[in-house]
This record gives sequence, structure tokens and C-alpha cells, in this order.
Amino acid sequence: MSKTCNTCGITKRDVYFYIRTDTGRRRGRCAICENKARDLRRKANLRADLAKTLANNAERQGILINPGKCSCCKEPKPLQKHHDDYEKPYDVVWLCQQCHSRLYAKKRGAA
Repeated sequence: MSKTCNTCGITKRDVYFYIRTDTGRRRGRCAICENKARDLRRKANLRADLAKTLANNAERQGILINPGKCSCCKEPKPLQKHHDDYEKPYDVVWLCQQCHSRLYAKKRGAA
């Protein structure tokens, strides 16, 4: 059997398409296009990944201290670190999951 890649438009055999773990069906992009897209995502998120790693290490070493309460709603919930600027990896805002999600929803709505 063959399938046409949604990205490059080339028709290839099914074995050139990864299988989705959630549905068991073949992906729409061939493996070559999937790998190129993955590499582009990694390059785009490199700065964010580095900032998260540095902040996590600083928290583990006791340099960054979890305040125990959300900076937004002031509730004592499990907290996540939010970076307004990935160039400043130690400048984090501590938010609960709900407030963190709301913040990103506002940013998406403003964009």
C-alpha cells in the first residue's frame, strides 16, 4: 500500500510513515518530513528548554525557592515556573496550573 505525504506531496510506501500511538493509524507526514519538523521545533525551543533546565537546577540547588503559594491567586497549590523572558532563566513567576493556563490563553488571544 502507498500513501501521499501531506507535507512534501510525494507518494511513498506505508512503511515510510510513522504509526500514531493514540489511533494506530499512519501519520500524514512521511518520516523524513516528521524528522525535519521535529528538528525545527527543537531549534525553535532551544532557548526555552535551556531556561527551564537552568531554573530547575537552581531550584534543586536551593537558589530558587518555591514560595508555596501562587503569585496570581495566592492559593497554596502545586506550582509551576513561568518565564516572561527566556533570556533571564532565574527570573520566574510561580503560578498554579490553572493560573498558568489562563496566562497562556490570554497571550494566545492577544496574539
